[in-house]
Amino acid sequence: MSDGLRWGKVLLRWLVTPFAVSVVGCASTPIYIPEPIPAFMREGSGIAVAPPETPQYQSGVQSVKDAEKSKDYNPKAENRPSVISLPQAIEESIAYNLRLRVGMEKVQAARADLTNSSIIPNPTLTADTQFQPLPGAHPYQQNNGAGPLQYDGLVSFPIDWFIFGKRKTAMEASRLGVDVAAADFADLVRKQVASTLDAFYDILEAKAQIKLTQVDLEDLKRIEKIKTDQIKLGGAGLIELDRIKLAVVDAQRELRRRELTLFATRSKIRPMLGRLQVDAQFDITGELGVTGTVPAPSYDEVILLAEQSRPDILSDMRDIQRAQAAVRLEERKAYPIVNFQPGLSYQQTKFITGLPSQRFLDFYLSSTLPTTDRNQGGIAKAQSDLRNRFMTLQADLTDLRAEVEQAVETYRVALATITADDPATLKAAKDVRDKTEEAWKAGGLKLLDLLDAQRAYRDRVRASISSQADYWRALNRLNAAIGIRAVGEELPPKDKEPAQPPKK
Repeated sequence: MSDGLRWGKVLLRWLVTPFAVSVVGCASTPIYIPEPIPAFMREGSGIAVAPPETPQYQSGVQSVKDAEKSKDYNPKAENRPSVISLPQAIEESIAYNLRLRVGMEKVQAARADLTNSSIIPNPTLTADTQFQPLPGAHPYQQNNGAGPLQYDGLVSFPIDWFIFGKRKTAMEASRLGVDVAAADFADLVRKQVASTLDAFYDILEAKAQIKLTQVDLEDLKRIEKIKTDQIKLGGAGLIELDRIKLAVVDAQRELRRRELTLFATRSKIRPMLGRLQVDAQFDITGELGVTGTVPAPSYDEVILLAEQSRPDILSDMRDIQRAQAAVRLEERKAYPIVNFQPGLSYQQTKFITGLPSQRFLDFYLSSTLPTTDRNQGGIAKAQSDLRNRFMTLQADLTDLRAEVEQAVETYRVALATITADDPATLKAAKDVRDKTEEAWKAGGLKLLDLLDAQRAYRDRVRASISSQADYWRALNRLNAAIGIRAVGEELPPKDKEPAQPPKK
């Protein structure tokens, strides 16, 4: 064995082997699953972002019906009960809402970026031949230095990702991007659950208002019958009978309007639950009554807790860290592009001179010279994005404080209203109505007095129903503005500081 070949093998062992080991160690990248994020109405378990299932999309989609055949279009949405409670509505909104599935796919896209950033660059294969004589040229001979024929096989391995840590920095930025997407998804869940709660109590309110209107219509029809019987017995009062009939028509019109409101609220909540098909039997069940109230918290306590709990603020914090990693990545990109290129050369001399053909090992190391292009624009853009992330955090914190302040005040007003709704006042209005009806039957009062008493009682009950619904909506909106169910729970001490953004 020649000295050159022996030293070539030594170099191959000491240079290529460590590189090959590092490549094998980095070839498989585990799927990154971010930590579950505490989300509104899911504070105990949080929102976990799992890897996607194998897609089962149908090919040749030409219509809506073709799209609905896809497993991923409406997964596991069949065999759900037609009548659901509030906890079931919340679970369905999280499990089946298609807007949330869109948000989940954004997390999967961020995870795909992480996978892409972890992939090692492909090597480059180069094959060439040298010293091929031109037509009319003298072939290689022992006394002719032009030759002999040579064939080369070279494999170029990029190693700057390993030397300068470009891959590691890119993976760090992409991993933080997955964390940002997961926090954005948790915030989307918060908003979706809040909308579901609003729609749920809208339905309860609409059903209660319909029930009240039906009772009022039955009372007016009963009074109309009483007056009709009085006229048949020889009593006067045709004008009063016409007034009662007009009141009945108005009540029927009000009932149809209330039924339309109920239909609209049911149609509104159905897509929130991922129910794509119209279900005439679909309904919700629940109680609108308020058995106990919770005092309104102070602004400082709630704002402090919201700054610590809101997923959108958590997303901003993570986005700042991602932008910082992106700046480091762009700085690493300014480093040279380095390639290590081992190869094998073969010189064909045996059939020309009789001398044995020779084989050689080749080693090349190439690098760009960062003299003019040092990624100045990429670094400046990443730094601008970092400043943008800091300003976005400050803007979102300002919006959060305004939103929480408004939610607290709305809850304070709803609490005062529901507290003022003394059941004794409802009973008093009902007693006035009943006594007025007895006096009207005896001829002591006019029909207008009876209708006024009924209207006053009906308005009082309707206001009570609206107050109850407003209280539940205000309570849920306040908790949604905080990010977790905090009203009624122990709030953090006032001296506890909210999380601070990372330093620049």
